[in-house]
Amino acid sequence: MILVYDFMSLGTLRDHLYNGGSGGTRLSWDRRLKICVEAECGLEFLHSGA
Repeated sequence: MILVYDFMSLGTLRDHLYNGGSGGTRLSWDRRLKICVEAECGLEFLHSGA
């Protein structure tokens, strides 16, 4: 079993959260919250027997 990730030309989510990514700007708190909510919705979908 392996994990495959999409190539992210502008850096990873971790880069954007802690280092500002390749553009040097960190994600706003609104954008961070949106990412969390969308990830939660995806996890709920997978755990609900999809």
